[in-house]
Amino acid sequence: MRATDGAGMRVLDVGRGRGDVSRMIAQLVGGQGQVVGVDRDGRPLAAARGRVDPSPPGEPDGAGA
Repeated sequence: MRATDGAGMRVLDVGRGRGDVSRMIAQLVGGQGQVVGVDRDGRPLAAARGRVDPSPPGEPDGAGA
């Protein structure tokens, strides 16, 4: 995927672990896109949730929560 291809896309990241790839993809799809990550092991998901900024891009921290 090229960076210019991702804007506005909806992406499913299966087996996402701690979410490093999901975070990278979220930057590519931007505020109009969506990334959903799933993993069968809850431990990496719990760690990933702690790393997520709930604010939509372009809004101050917490404004979108």
